[in-house]
Amino acid sequence: MHAEWNCDYLTRNNILDPWASVNYIAENAEDVKLHKEKLEEAAKKITVKIINGALKTAFVRPSGLHVFNDVTLPLKDAVDRWCFICAMSFSFWVDFMPGEPKYMIKSPDGLLWKGTRAVMVRFNQLIKKFDGSFYNCVKKVNNDPMQLMSLVLENFPCFRDIAIYKGQKVSFLLKAQLLVLGVGVLLDEHGIPGELFTYGEPSEVEMRAVACKCMQLITEIVNVELEKAAETIRVDCLDIDSFVDMDRIWSVAKVQRASSDSQTCGGIPTQGFTCLSRLYNFRTKDNRLANTTVATELERAGFTNFGQVGKILSHNESSICGFLQPVKTLFSNTLMTTYYIMNELLYAQRIADGYETRTQLGWAVPGVGMCGATQKIYELYKPHDGIIQVPESMLSQLLSSGYVYQGVSFAIWPVS
Repeated sequence: MHAEWNCDYLTRNNILDPWASVNYIAENAEDVKLHKEKLEEAAKKITVKIINGALKTAFVRPSGLHVFNDVTLPLKDAVDRWCFICAMSFSFWVDFMPGEPKYMIKSPDGLLWKGTRAVMVRFNQLIKKFDGSFYNCVKKVNNDPMQLMSLVLENFPCFRDIAIYKGQKVSFLLKAQLLVLGVGVLLDEHGIPGELFTYGEPSEVEMRAVACKCMQLITEIVNVELEKAAETIRVDCLDIDSFVDMDRIWSVAKVQRASSDSQTCGGIPTQGFTCLSRLYNFRTKDNRLANTTVATELERAGFTNFGQVGKILSHNESSICGFLQPVKTLFSNTLMTTYYIMNELLYAQRIADGYETRTQLGWAVPGVGMCGATQKIYELYKPHDGIIQVPESMLSQLLSSGYVYQGVSFAIWPVS
């Protein structure tokens, strides 16, 4: 069982902490129920995977930090950046309205302005009370996670993920927990001691609580089964949540690619690879990823070859890896640069923007940890220069020269 939180804000306001809330709601839920037989079935499947080494290969346990943390900064800047990311990626709750929604936002930037307002509200509060830096909040509580949680809830109302359920104030505080957990990870990376957290409408509240309860119970069952099997490894809710999420992704991948039951997802391809190099034309500012043959032709045309960045599949191996998606090639006549893209919505938008199609680059996966892919291809942007896509080894130099980080485009496999 999880220890009771020692959070002053929750105590003063008679609010159950998240785990106490989960237990209270799960015991009193009317519309949402646990299916214990399915829980045990899921737990046993996960146990078998763990015993077979699933935690050691192609498994990415969340650290609590966003991908933006890949770019190393001094501690103060890293903490402030983490606060900014938590503000930008916030979930936006609205009052419950029965029936079908009147509008559906289809644009990938649908919440841009709400995200901007959310950041402004938080940082106005930081300017007023904490000299403009979230790092000062961390110093004020002497790196104590529960005191930091209380300070966040007291001063930043948008983090108060709180509801009243059957007359009792309950809390989930997912974003607040992620904010504090990320700070703990950053402190740990910089060698500063401090303990880390372990990881409305009635039917909506019940659904969230019972889902958390499922994770809690599956974790307990898996650890019991591991002990019975004389395994020394133990898991927590973060591990189980990641297993469930990856299983969901694999299932979706099977459906999307009409995979048969005999096909597996998550396997590591062993053949059909093509080595890619990154090339750049300093005159036209065109960035390319190319195989050996094309790279030779580009060098003759004035491109500089910066060396190999990884391997991509030349054809679809969905029978081995259900995550595979085509990496399409576009070219902008306005920016005179090449763009490699996997996301279908963004692809459609770029076509509407006037980009032209070119020969497909190959097949890759959306992120590291899928089918053994470990090499991220990052996307950067600079006004007048356009988009470039590079491996991690080239990231810091380009960021320092004025490029803006835009995320990870896709992941490929290491050369060796």
